[in-house]
Amino acid sequence: MKKVFTCGGRNPFKGASTVDMITLRQRESGDMLFDVVYGLEVTKGLTYSAACFELGKAILHMQCCEGIASNDGK
Repeated sequence: MKKVFTCGGRNPFKGASTVDMITLRQRESGDMLFDVVYGLEVTKGLTYSAACFELGKAILHMQCCEGIASNDGK
C-alpha cells in the first residue's frame, strides 16, 4: 500500500489503522485499487471513482464537524 493523500491532522481514535485522520492509500498490486481511511472507518477495494466519492464524503464530513462547512442549508 502506498499512502497518496492525508489530511485532518492526527487520528485521535485508539485502534485506528492510520495516524492521520483521513488517508487515501493505493494498492501497488496489479488491480491498483484504493482504500480510504477516516477515523476508525476503513473502506477497502475502491475503484478510482468510488475512492473519489468516499474521500470527498470524508473531507466534507470532517469540515462540517469542525464548523468550517455547514450541512444545515445556510
